[in-house]
Amino acid sequence: MGSLSLYLVFDIIKRIYNKEAAVFTLFALTINPWSIMVSRWALDCNLFPAVFLLGFFFLIRYLSDSKKWMLWISFFIFGLSLYAYGTTYFFVPVFILAALIYLLIKKKVEFTSIIIPSFIFFITALPIALFLIINKLKLPSIETAFFSIPRLSGTARYDTVASFFSPHFFKTSWHNFQNFLKMFFLTQQDGRPWNSFQDIGFMYLFSLPFLVAGFYKNIKERNSLNFLFIIWTVTALFLVFTMDPNINRSNIIFFPAIIFIGLGIYELKNKSNIFLRSTLVVYIAFFLFFSFQYFTKYPKTSSEAFMESLGTAIKYAKKTVSPDETIYITHSHINMPYIFVLFYGKENPWIFNNTVKYYNPGQEFQWVRSFDRYNFGERRDSSTFQGNIYILHNSEGSYFKNPNFKVKRFKNFSVAVRK
Repeated sequence: MGSLSLYLVFDIIKRIYNKEAAVFTLFALTINPWSIMVSRWALDCNLFPAVFLLGFFFLIRYLSDSKKWMLWISFFIFGLSLYAYGTTYFFVPVFILAALIYLLIKKKVEFTSIIIPSFIFFITALPIALFLIINKLKLPSIETAFFSIPRLSGTARYDTVASFFSPHFFKTSWHNFQNFLKMFFLTQQDGRPWNSFQDIGFMYLFSLPFLVAGFYKNIKERNSLNFLFIIWTVTALFLVFTMDPNINRSNIIFFPAIIFIGLGIYELKNKSNIFLRSTLVVYIAFFLFFSFQYFTKYPKTSSEAFMESLGTAIKYAKKTVSPDETIYITHSHINMPYIFVLFYGKENPWIFNNTVKYYNPGQEFQWVRSFDRYNFGERRDSSTFQGNIYILHNSEGSYFKNPNFKVKRFKNFSVAVRK
């Protein structure tokens, strides 16, 4: 999807502006740190911008080619994007409503031409809409022979993240927006090593003037199609009011931002060739610096964050002891360790469902105490280690510095086996 986005952006800008502007925009997107990192981390919400961009692409194709089936595909994909991440519940309907009102006013679409696409969007969005209704109103799950729409066992994530449901809505929303402005325009990082690099940022720290220039160009052109980027941007800005922002939650704003940067660089072509060439050289130099950091420093810093070698430790533990032996996993450094056991150990989900015990049943995040042969818990005193095998973080290895255990070390995790 990240690679496809390069073509989509190029074609969109070529249709709205011209091929030359599309080349500069493609350049800005190709070397952008965010677009590279988001394409390589398979997080659910990272799919949302690319899927939405695909729907936007078919919308622009319809407006330029007047083929009805393209509008149908566009609204179908917009409907599909609702399944990518929780922020879509606000952004996608608001964008579609605002875009349709604008296009109707500008007489780019007729009311009769949007009936079928709207119906397609409604049908595509219906299951996720029912999911929201069921969980907000605490209704029973829907179960059929072909699909089910579940009532969550705990509090829905959007209830705790979105300021819509905060008793201090306006104060919280303003705080969210201030945090976004600081993250987006000043620091270009959110403290999460998997989202951006310090001193580089998600779009290079010196890009702000080009972003502003591109935004101004987009308004100045008075093109009815390019105004859709303004609607996209404004809707995304409204979105950041509703949640505590970080880069992956706010990711829907990055495509228009990068497009504005590309258009801002393109504007230099008509101002100063020397400044343009100098700017391109600086961008390429920073891209090479980012690439060097990404393939040398980043694997070391992200290794800990992504809990590298935990899967290796789980597999080693399983084959080291008998199938009926309890495996203990400390979790002072592991977020939701049972997920890793289920994935790497290929455990039977039916056994998990029938044997799982939680520390906090029914909460938003249920912390697993144990299931089947696996026991999860934090132990800080070596005298409490009564079992025969433990999976632990390497920093906890000091607990096993005694002759009773043999420790097998991996990159970040170890397996301690009683002799």
